Amino acid sequence: NNLSKNKKPLYIYYGTSGRARHRLPPIEWLESLIKLLQDEYELLLVGGKTELSLQKILDKKLDVKFYFIGKFSLSEWSSIFTSSKHHIPLISFDGGFSHLYGIHLPHIFQIFCSSNANKWKSKSESNEVYECLKGGSPNYKPHLFKVPDKCSFANQGWKDSNPLEVKRKISSWLRGIGY
Repeated sequence: NNLSKNKKPLYIYYGTSGRARHRLPPIEWLESLIKLLQDEYELLLVGGKTELSLQKILDKKLDVKFYFIGKFSLSEWSSIFTSSKHHIPLISFDGGFSHLYGIHLPHIFQIFCSSNANKWKSKSESNEVYECLKGGSPNYKPHLFKVPDKCSFANQGWKDSNPLEVKRKISSWLRGIGY
């Protein structure tokens, strides 16, 4: 009932939990993307309790909603995704929540930096991927239990990735899925 009547909603999952935080964009990069999306879409941040830290970190002038963060367990999210009349697309920076979403719903745009997108992306026909580093970082090998705390390849990948280019790709994808 709290959704805007004027803007279409989008879930955004940043993914602050877990050890692979080096794969996440700097907060300034995230804020730039949010600024580009917020006039056209109602942005609903999702995730667990660790994502609550975003309320303190993100610029207070940004138009994002936090009322879904830390409110539901994974099993409750599973139920929400399968029974909700709202099939809201997800913009995700990799991470566990995107995998749960991808099991239930097809409309996911995943932004990969250190992970290999071909290996870890959703297998849905309605998904789209943006890769900051083609093939992922050579330092990131989760199958070998090698997940760095910091990665110069990932840092450079974010520096080389333009939020405006990502926003254009997101908008094109959303038009392509009829949203």
